[in-house]
Amino acid sequence: MRKAVGVGLSFALVLFATSASARAQDLSKLPGTYRLVSGEKGDAQIPKDRLDGIVRIMPETMTLHDKDNNEVYVMRYSIDGQKMPYRISMTVIKSSRSDAVGMKALGLIKFQDNQVTMIYDYKGADYPRDFHPNGDTQHLFRMERSEEK
Repeated sequence: MRKAVGVGLSFALVLFATSASARAQDLSKLPGTYRLVSGEKGDAQIPKDRLDGIVRIMPETMTLHDKDNNEVYVMRYSIDGQKMPYRISMTVIKSSRSDAVGMKALGLIKFQDNQVTMIYDYKGADYPRDFHPNGDTQHLFRMERSEEK
């Protein structure tokens, strides 16, 4: 009986270590340049002409550039990779809008292959529950990896 319990615990530890390693590998694949594919604010679609910028994701910062490659927002972020979907915390550290500097947002992020989906709430005290915007303070964006640097 003790052997069976010991083997079961060993198997569980191997599975946990493997999934933790897979999560770490996933997070290492996030950095890159992405183009915005779609967006939603609450129940409304964000018009395509407002999605013509790119997002550069680095290991600790995320930068939104407009169509002329000007920095619009630079955000410092951290991801809690302990459970899916990942939780992301962001703080605007630089912006073309001075009133945005210092703003914080809590969100969820998931990515697979060349696609990233992120939802965040810039006024909420907690993380969104899912990837469906609820109210005007929640934004959802879908991005695809771009060859652009």
